[in-house]
Amino acid sequence: MSKKLQEIEKLEQEVKKLKETLDFYSNLYKQDGVLDGIELQQINMMNSMIEKIEDSIKEKVEELSLGESIVHKASNVIETVTDAVSDVAHTIKDKLTGEDHADHVGKMPDVKGQCLFGESTHELKKATHLKVDIDAQYERLKDLPALVEKQIVLGVQKDGWADVKNIAEAFEYVDSDGVYVNIIVEKATGITYTWVQWYSGDTEIGYIFEEGTLNIVAMIGDGDIYGCKV
Repeated sequence: MSKKLQEIEKLEQEVKKLKETLDFYSNLYKQDGVLDGIELQQINMMNSMIEKIEDSIKEKVEELSLGESIVHKASNVIETVTDAVSDVAHTIKDKLTGEDHADHVGKMPDVKGQCLFGESTHELKKATHLKVDIDAQYERLKDLPALVEKQIVLGVQKDGWADVKNIAEAFEYVDSDGVYVNIIVEKATGITYTWVQWYSGDTEIGYIFEEGTLNIVAMIGDGDIYGCKV
């Protein structure tokens, strides 16, 4: 078996574990029925995301021209979903036991450097002083909200790695899985940020804005966070 197929096989195993974890806690919910509609919506969203990952893996296995970027992107998405499933699992457990998972979360940032988000998206996703959730995924240009279009164009222009004048030109650099819009909440203050993220080849690109604005507070290139203002 080639190295690439071995990597795909590992990803398939990770997806299987995610499904088992989500199924377990979903069954707890059905038995007890103490979660609200928002939490049930979260469970349904996780199921939908896992199904998309499975479909993507199947498609890529069938392609003989597998690229390293495929494995990289799939792994990154699975990591994001794993974190989200973990949050849902803790929420369900807390509802059933009466505990508060937030009481067990460290009060101090567990990221390096002076930036609120850390030095990489890996640190960002793992930071216990932040809550990071996927808000939406836009695979087609025509589905992008107006604000997200402006954020993408502004980010690329300020970053300077490509010469773009409008969203159509900028979207040429977006891979087929589209643009992810993530919500970042600083738990201590409730301040919210919008993280616009996509891949161009095997390179992760992103920009973090103050929520609802065009004010960039951090940039992301190949998973590294730089130009941080918070």
